[in-house]
Amino acid sequence: MRENIHNIYCLPSAFNVYTTCGVGLLAAGFYVLADGPRILLSRLIISSLDNSPLTLLPQPFFFYVALGIIGAGLVASIASALGIELSKITSHSNLLQYFLIVIILLFFEFAICLIITMWPQCLGLTLNVTAMVKTLQGYYGIPGEEQFTAAMDLAQVKFECCGINTSINYDTSLWKLQGLGKKELTVPLTCCHLQNKDDKWAYLDPKPINTTLCQALLLQDHGKHRFTDSCVDKIEQWYREQYVYFLGAGILIALVEFAVLLSIILSCTRIHKNKAKKKTLEEIEVQHEPTITNIYHDGFPTTLPEIREVYVQPPPTNKRKQVHSFKPNMQHNNSYSLNRVIASSFGTLLDCVGIPVTSIKIDPYINIDAGTFSPYEHGEVYVLDDGGEVDLDLGNYERFLDVTLHRDNNITTGKIYKQVIEKEREGSYLGKTVQVVPHITDAVQEWIERVAKQPVKGNVMPQVCIVELGGTIGDIEGMPFVEAFRQFQFRVKRENFCVAHVSLVPSPRATGEPKTKPTQASVRELRGLGLSPDLIMCRSEKIIGQDVKEKISNFCHVAPEQVICIQDLPSIYHVPLLMEQNGVIDFLNERLQLNIKVPRPNRSLCKWRDLARRAEYLNKEVKIALVGKYTKLEDAYASVIKALQHASITVGYRLNLIFIEACHLERNTKTENPQLYYEAWQQLSASDGIIVPGGFGQRGIEGKIRACQWSREKKKPFLGICLGLQAAVIEFSRNVLKLDNANSTEVNPKTEHPVIVDMPEHHPGQMGGTMRLGKRTTIFRYDSVIRKLYGNVDSVDERHRHRYEVNPDFVPALEKEGLMFVGHDAELHRMEVIELKNHPYYVGTQYHPEYLSRPLKPSPPFLGLILASVGRLQSFLNQGCKLTPRHSSDDSDIASDDDDNSQNMIVKIEKLKLNGTATLHEINGTVDRSASRAKSGTSSDTSSDLAN
Repeated sequence: MRENIHNIYCLPSAFNVYTTCGVGLLAAGFYVLADGPRILLSRLIISSLDNSPLTLLPQPFFFYVALGIIGAGLVASIASALGIELSKITSHSNLLQYFLIVIILLFFEFAICLIITMWPQCLGLTLNVTAMVKTLQGYYGIPGEEQFTAAMDLAQVKFECCGINTSINYDTSLWKLQGLGKKELTVPLTCCHLQNKDDKWAYLDPKPINTTLCQALLLQDHGKHRFTDSCVDKIEQWYREQYVYFLGAGILIALVEFAVLLSIILSCTRIHKNKAKKKTLEEIEVQHEPTITNIYHDGFPTTLPEIREVYVQPPPTNKRKQVHSFKPNMQHNNSYSLNRVIASSFGTLLDCVGIPVTSIKIDPYINIDAGTFSPYEHGEVYVLDDGGEVDLDLGNYERFLDVTLHRDNNITTGKIYKQVIEKEREGSYLGKTVQVVPHITDAVQEWIERVAKQPVKGNVMPQVCIVELGGTIGDIEGMPFVEAFRQFQFRVKRENFCVAHVSLVPSPRATGEPKTKPTQASVRELRGLGLSPDLIMCRSEKIIGQDVKEKISNFCHVAPEQVICIQDLPSIYHVPLLMEQNGVIDFLNERLQLNIKVPRPNRSLCKWRDLARRAEYLNKEVKIALVGKYTKLEDAYASVIKALQHASITVGYRLNLIFIEACHLERNTKTENPQLYYEAWQQLSASDGIIVPGGFGQRGIEGKIRACQWSREKKKPFLGICLGLQAAVIEFSRNVLKLDNANSTEVNPKTEHPVIVDMPEHHPGQMGGTMRLGKRTTIFRYDSVIRKLYGNVDSVDERHRHRYEVNPDFVPALEKEGLMFVGHDAELHRMEVIELKNHPYYVGTQYHPEYLSRPLKPSPPFLGLILASVGRLQSFLNQGCKLTPRHSSDDSDIASDDDDNSQNMIVKIEKLKLNGTATLHEINGTVDRSASRAKSGTSSDTSSDLAN
């Protein structure tokens, strides 16, 4: 009942009051606009201020004030009327959007009231008799200043004074120039001599002595009458009185509108709380009301109870991550994390202080590998040099650590069980009963020990192995692996095994207080399984306080300094730096007895600090359109996105990546959903460059083909990868070679012109592991842009993942029309790279260059796309495709005071941000001061080397 009262009375009444305020503003505005003398008088006063900015106004000030008041009143009236209708016919949640309009109007009207209130006061303080008289004498009665003269005459009538005009001015006064006035005016009595001037009631029955106005306006007559003194003082006094009126009106309007706005907010808040309470009660009823008899009838489900959305606290075993590190030949790191970057950051820190690192990712799913995964399940499938199709996390390890991993660096439940079953079939267990413990757990430990000894960077034996365990603490799939680590910890001893548990510390918006219960519960369960964390990495939205760390320390059996907060950061490149600042290197050195001898390990992170700084403070922007099939999940193109970021940071531009669903560009979408069609094409046309990545299947292929055509015809920089290259060949065959039915046998097996065909290695009966996979050599045939980007080498090694290739029978015809196949395989059978003549940048690769892109060494095809998109490709080629030393080599050992300057700069900026006092001016000043202290030639950005 009380809610209905709010619905029916409170909100409409509040909006009615707001409407009244709007109408009142309209009336006030029209009144000011209609007050002609006041408008002319404002011109008079403004003209008297020699240096006032108001003199720049071409019209009287009150004219603008009147229009502003009318505009505010009109908008307020319309908006409040709309609010009344919304409160009657729509849900109250829609009113939240309307509140924005009300708040904007409130500040707009308040600003108008402030201007009206303060201007007369400032005018009264500035106005003085000397300035007024000087101006009047200079302009009164001068031809061309009739408006000024008329304004002065009106002022004399209004204020009953006649103190400045003379008989000389009569011919140009308003009394003489009747055409300028709206009506005939009467000369003020104060300007005339009266016969009965001694009579105190003379002004009621005046009897003037003078017979002409000319005689009445003699200079010597000024000041002789009792009403002629202080004309200017009266004008100033009038403005001061108006200030009081305006101030009262402004305060009244502000108070009324604040009261209305407050009543609206309180009403809707109460309604929202009532609805939320009612929803919760209904949910509780739904959970307890259904029984077997009312849900099922004759064994088949009938009408099920309505499912309502309810927000509850997450269970204690919500997603958690653990990291285990271990040393010399048996180092071990198990990491299940909400943020895959943390495990990579451990390796980055160790690698920067000279400790060789390798990495293993454990996925508890039963699949043998990630090759048959849908991109919507786990994101992209990452391909290694040896052709292994693995989880995308291994791509993150390779990019951070700059290592080359193998297929065995990715462990799955399917691989372990397959190995154990095969050994059982071979009789390796000698007839024993094969069980999870010890056979599965032993297989896991043996796998890790074997892989941990395999070099991943040259021929150097790894000293530390970082193992990331996917899943959730308590999952059935992960139990064998957790048990294997428990046993492994006992085998290799404590000094060779370290566990880092990465846990989310949420901060609900309602309270803003960090919640540690999920972390406590997950650590308790982990310890119950036999593993105690040595480090707790707390993922949070913002920095947690020392009291929160001490609370986690008390409940989780770790020291406060072993609780490290990883808050949200501007980029992932800040994570290793933050961990280094929190003493992770020192802890691992002591805990694993690594004997790190680098006296100042922060110097080894100079490149990361520089990369993080440049990634955060990029001012220019490059807009790239990604036309793909799986754009609903960004992880489906994780490596492509990272490669674009690496290239854009190197060039000195901030990447603005636009995802465009390929099927939205197709012609049938124009009829089915015109809005999506035109939005997609508008985004494509507004981009600086286009990239068409790989994919499989028929869906969206026509959209990719149309994107290739648009890029070719509009001279837009283009990069096609795998299927993107094939789409470009199909498009060129259709529109240039006029082969209307040209297509891929993957899309249309019976196509008349199969310009794309399957390869002999493809086996239709099996999908997994049957493609052309892994690193293979590509040889350049011609001098081309892509060859120059690679450094004018004769061949390159890149990773492949495809089943289809360009039909060699169509290559001569395509090259004849300008589509050059500048790269092919070692056997000269397969076309690897295309390049279009007379185009700024139109390149396609059958291989996947994104897999070998690194933060400090971007992939050449992606670098060419970004350079062409910002118009710097040609100048870059003219300079010999040379980057600055920091990007062209990773072997330089920088250890100078400049590193300290860079580190101090980062720390200062972070402190400014954390304190909430950082401004753009302060940050830029910090950067400029740091740059001024750097040595000449060592602090220039890469963008300066790429400039024209």
